[in-house]
Amino acid sequence: MPDETTTNGNFLINNEWKPRNPEDSGYLAATPENIERVDHSVHNDSIYGRNGAELAHYLGTHPSNSDHDAVIHKILLIDYTNSTNLRLYRKKGTSVFSLADQIVSHARELDQMIQSGAPEAVRLIAGFGTVNLFSFATKYCCYHNTLCYGRDDYSIYDNIVADVIPGYLDVKRFYISRCRVEQNYLEYKRIVDTLITVHGLQSVPQIRRKMDHFLWYSNKDKKKSEQ
Repeated sequence: MPDETTTNGNFLINNEWKPRNPEDSGYLAATPENIERVDHSVHNDSIYGRNGAELAHYLGTHPSNSDHDAVIHKILLIDYTNSTNLRLYRKKGTSVFSLADQIVSHARELDQMIQSGAPEAVRLIAGFGTVNLFSFATKYCCYHNTLCYGRDDYSIYDNIVADVIPGYLDVKRFYISRCRVEQNYLEYKRIVDTLITVHGLQSVPQIRRKMDHFLWYSNKDKKKSEQ
C-alpha cells in the first residue's frame, strides 16, 4: 500500500506515483480540452449516448434500492449497457434475482453510503455474490451517485481503463488488478485520483466520470484490435 498519501480537496493522492507521458504509449494526452471533447463524443455517440440517457432516466426516477422490481430493472439495465455479463455467473450461484435480494436487504445502508460517496459501498455490493462483482459494483455505485444525487465520488473499474492507466501514471497493471481481486476500492480510487491530480485535471467538473469516459472511449477500439 502507498506510504506517502495526502489529500487535495476530496482527492486521495499517492505522492510516490509520478505522471507518465501517454503519447509514449500511443494514448491521447490528458488535457482539459481532450477530456471535455471525449466526454462530448460519448454523450453524442449513437449507442453510448442512448445508453447513458436510458440510465439517467430510469435511475433518476428510481434512486432508492428498496423496491425489488426496480432494483432488478436497474441491475439488468446496467448489465446490458455495460456488458458486465452477469448471466455468466448464474451457474456459479449468482443470479440477477439473488443479487437484487441482497441489495434490497441492505437498501437503507447502501442508499446512504452511495449518496455520500462512501467507498465501502463498492466492497459491500462486490461481495454479495459467489463471484467477485467488483467491476459491476463500481458501476452500480457510480451511476447512482452521479445520476441520482448529482455527485462525482466514484470511478468505474473496467479492464480497458485498467490497461490504459499505466500509460498515464507509473503504477503497475498488476497492482491495479489486485485492487479488483482484493475488492479494495479505496486503493483503486487513490490510483485514479492521483492520475487526475498529477495531470492537473482537478478543476474539470465531474472529472471522475469524465475520466472514465476519456480512458475507455478513446482507447476501446485500440485495445480491441490488440486482442
